[in-house]
Formats: sequence, C-alpha cells, structure tokens
Amino acid sequence: MPTNQFISPHSEESFQNSHGSVGETGNIPASHLKNTNTYKLPLDQLPDKALSFISSQLQQKELLSLICVSKKFYWPCVIRLYHSIAVVIEYFYPELITKYSSGYCTIMLLENAVKLYRSLTNNPMLLGLVQSMTFGPSVFNENAPLMPVKFLQAMYGMLNLESFHYMGYFGIDSRLFSNTLRRMSCLMLSHPTFPSNLVELKLIYPGSSQYHEVFEDLANEMIRHESYHNLRKLTFETQSYEPKVDNGRPEGFNFDKRPNWTRFFLTLAENGIKLNLTTLGIEGEFTDFHLDTVRLVCEALELKSLDTLDILYFRYETTPRRIFYGEGVHAFLDHITRNAPRLQYLSIKQTCMCYTFEFDALNRILRENMPHQLKQLHITMNDLSESERESKLKTIKHTILAYQQNLSKLKLNIGTFRHVNWNLDDIIALTNVHGDITLYLIKSGMRLPTTVNFPEQRPFVCESSLNTIKKYRKKILQLLRSDIIYTDAPKRLPFLTEYFIAGLDINIKELSILINGHAIHMED
Repeated sequence: MPTNQFISPHSEESFQNSHGSVGETGNIPASHLKNTNTYKLPLDQLPDKALSFISSQLQQKELLSLICVSKKFYWPCVIRLYHSIAVVIEYFYPELITKYSSGYCTIMLLENAVKLYRSLTNNPMLLGLVQSMTFGPSVFNENAPLMPVKFLQAMYGMLNLESFHYMGYFGIDSRLFSNTLRRMSCLMLSHPTFPSNLVELKLIYPGSSQYHEVFEDLANEMIRHESYHNLRKLTFETQSYEPKVDNGRPEGFNFDKRPNWTRFFLTLAENGIKLNLTTLGIEGEFTDFHLDTVRLVCEALELKSLDTLDILYFRYETTPRRIFYGEGVHAFLDHITRNAPRLQYLSIKQTCMCYTFEFDALNRILRENMPHQLKQLHITMNDLSESERESKLKTIKHTILAYQQNLSKLKLNIGTFRHVNWNLDDIIALTNVHGDITLYLIKSGMRLPTTVNFPEQRPFVCESSLNTIKKYRKKILQLLRSDIIYTDAPKRLPFLTEYFIAGLDINIKELSILINGHAIHMED
C-alpha cells in the first residue's frame, strides 16, 4: 500500500448520505471518485474518521495486511475484525474467506477457536469489541478442540454480545449472556432458553417430524423467562423438509391434525400473551381444515403492529368445500392480511404444487385485503406446468398493476425461467448464474446469519457468472421491455424501482442489473 493516499475532503457522513451506506453499496465504485477535489495527505495525518471509513471498506485479508502498514490503522482494523466472528469448518472456509459480501464478518476456522478463546480471555479490551458470534453447522463433534458451549461458559459474564447464532444441538443457557443480547438464531433441538431483552429470534426446526410438544415447551420457556416482552421479529425456519411417510407413501393430513408450529402460538394464547411483532416469518405445513386454528393463533399476535410477513409453504392442504371462489383458501394468509393495516412487506413462497384455486385466492387477497398497501412484494411458485405458468403470470401482473400501485420492489418468480426467443444455451447459461446466486445466499447465511429472511440481501457471484450477466444484458433488457410491468410502471406503478426478471434484480428506472454491490447498465 502506498504511504500517501488521495482523500476526498468530504466527510464519511456526507459520502454515505450521497451514495448510501457501505452495507448497501459494497465497495466504492470508481465513478464516485472521479472529478472530486482531492489532496495528498500523509498516512499518519489521516483523521480518525477517514481511517475508520477506509477500514470499513476492506475484507479480512486486507485488514490483516493493513494492520502491518501503520500504527494509525491498527485499532480501526482491529475493531472491524473483532466486531463479528463466525466459527466454521474447513469445508466452508475457503469460499467464505475469499468471496466478498455486503456484510462483513471475520471467518475463524474451528481448529483456531482455542487461540481465539485465549486471545479474548487475556485481553478484556478485545473481548469488549465482540458484538456478534456465529457457530456454524458441523462444528459440533466430540473431537472439536473447544466446544461452543464450553467456549461461552468459560467467558460467562464477560461477553456483551448483541447477536448470537448457534447451529448446534447442545443446550445454551441464556444466563451465559448479559442483557445486551438482542438477536438470536438457534436450532429448536438445542432446547434453548431466551434472554429477557430479546428483540429478534429465529427458531430452526427439522420440519414435519418435529413434535408439537417441543413448540409448546419453547413457548413455556419464553413465558418463564418473560422473553416475549421486547420481541419484535420472529421466524420459524425449517432445517429441511421431508413429509412424514406411512408405508412408503407421504402421510396425508387428517381432520384432527394442526401444523406443528401452531402449538407455539396456541400455548401463548392460552396464557393470555400477545406478541407485539413487526415481523413474522413461518416455513412449514399449512392447512385450512381448522379455521379456528387461525383465530386462536392470531390471538397470540398483535396484528396492528405487523409490517412484514414472510410465508413459505412446504405443504398446503384444504378441503373441497373451501375451494369455491377461493373462500376459505389460504385462511391464515387471508386472516392476517385482512387485519394488519401496517403490512407493507409481503413474501409468499410455495414449493409444493400450486393449484388454480390457490392462485385465485392469492389474487383475491391482493385485491380485497390490502389494496395499494404494499411497498415490497415477493411471490415464488415453483411447481407449475409450462401451460399454467404464462396464464398465472399474466393474471398476477394485472392484479398488481390495478391494486398495488405503491410498490417500490417487486419479485415474481413463477415457475422455471423460460423465454420463447431464447435458445437452450442461453437458458442454461442464465440458469447457472441462478445456481451461483442460490449457493451464495445459502453460504452467506453461515457467514453472517440473519434472524429475518425478507427482504433478501443482494447476491454476489463469481467472475464467470458476472461475465455471463454482462454478456446477456442486452437480451435481458429486451425481455424487460416486453414485460407489461415495465411498460405500464410509469403510469400505474410510479414508485417501482426494483423488479426481478430473468432471475436478476433490475433497477427499472436506471435500466441496470444490481449484482456484486454494483449496477451493470444494460444499455452500455
């Protein structure tokens, strides 16, 4: 690194006000640095804000190198290195350490956890810098040099974490944390206890095989520790989904069955507790067999405060009598959207077969329950036939244009990406890009997990995928210009800025593809 730097006289705050925060934009595009008034300044004369801003733009290897350059950079880099730490196994380490991410986290190999422990316990100042810790999957085995539970127990009373993510099966006692912990995600099978000041919580469960009693126990644990008072964001996520089988065939719903996750809310309702959530996310099975379940579950929710709803249907069942005109179909979604006046962010994903009556119900909900209320809408329906795909896309687009005119972001992922004017090689090339994006989103969850899955973070892809996107940007632009959402947006969706098409996020006002923290202009 050179000893002299070109530093803009503008402060960090003014730069971020002009161009967005670092977390939103990633590295500073070179175009932002052109035609600005700059002057040379020796490295040892840089103001603290400039040092902090420079370090905030760097990744792990760069930070470690910069520490050796100047004493002035030591603390800004150390603060960033110790702020968020993730412990992972060798399998995930190479890619996580090299691929740039919009959110920073220091990646630590499992075998170095002992060194980390010694470093922290011998230096209270470093220990005080740690705000977030993640113990990723597969780091829990008898041969581990330092089990996460022992790690935390050894530092009992010394950690002041704000965020803790734990993918292990061993019990974690909330007494290991101070009252600073606000965000937490963990496996339900670890039988966690919850800190009293918890604000965001993600509970990960195996799927349909999870017993109802475990959900009830967790609710009772939350009541016992009074952890529900400050809870604002709650997500139930499935670790994997495999329907229960009976004699080799998927087990069917019966009229007495309720989805297992409902037991958590029913237990709270039975104790007269109402969660004052702003965000609710649920992955799992849904059924309309018991409409009283919807009412009882919602008795545990203060829906007037809810602004974000994220639902993933792994399995959905209803009865023939509820199919007529869509009445009674998707009862849970129907009830919440009808009674949540502040709901602005809605994500609906369905991996199971989506029938016409379900799609009709979704259109009705968008029309009648919350007209012109949403700011962001994400709909994913995977299991559709080619003949159904175009008709359903057309229907949902017309509904959105007529009844959701305040949208700023829209993602419609209906069926597999196809286009009549694209040859097979084109489709395969872009499908490979989609795979790279999906893999990034999965692995980034190990690097810096989030308690809420929606809105989704911006993806980062490898160099070959980035080159593919650049190669096909003209064709993607042609596809965009043939889409009724784009052509009608100026008059009917005046606030729409981002639109998901061909598997990519597009800024339709600037005609650019948003990827890797940058904007690839399609007209260039």
